[in-house]
Amino acid sequence: CVILTEVPLQLQLKINQLCRTQSPPIQFISADVYGLVSSVFCDFGDEFEVMDVNGEEIRDTFIENVTKDNPGVVTCLKDKFHGLETGDMVTFRELNGMAALNGMTCKVKVLTPSTFAICDTSGEAFTPYEHGGIITQVKASQKFSFKSMESQLKDPALLIPDLSKFGAPSNLHLAMLALHQYHQEHNCQLPNVWCQKDAARV
Repeated sequence: CVILTEVPLQLQLKINQLCRTQSPPIQFISADVYGLVSSVFCDFGDEFEVMDVNGEEIRDTFIENVTKDNPGVVTCLKDKFHGLETGDMVTFRELNGMAALNGMTCKVKVLTPSTFAICDTSGEAFTPYEHGGIITQVKASQKFSFKSMESQLKDPALLIPDLSKFGAPSNLHLAMLALHQYHQEHNCQLPNVWCQKDAARV
């Protein structure tokens, strides 16, 4: 992985392109902080596998009931939320009754904060639920595709951390481009603090 800070934009573009042409591609990160404003760019290649998408701890939740139905519905202990999202995967253990689910991995469809649907549990292999059981979230890896810095400068995929300031990321992107242009035109010098002339030029 190549990590750049305080590097002119034109050199960042060249190094990013070099990283992308290697086999396997070299991961690339560029980051800078200018007072209250910062920028980060990541390019991990056309096919990058992420093992833990959200970085949160794996959840264990106690089960109150599992229906014998198509699909089966899992209810968590009273007043306990499972914290899952539709499409998440879970595995089961320590179930009494419905023992065929023990060790099985199922994709969930969230119904309420304390219930979710799983696979078909109506078959003969699934004996009626009696008591106990724990679900554990299984984190599945996902593959992501990144674009080059050159393409992202022209058509950026910007994060919007504050929905009340929807236009801020695009304005900051343009401001960073202007700052890099100033830096290039003034022999790698940044604008002076509180200088109206430099501010007007930027």
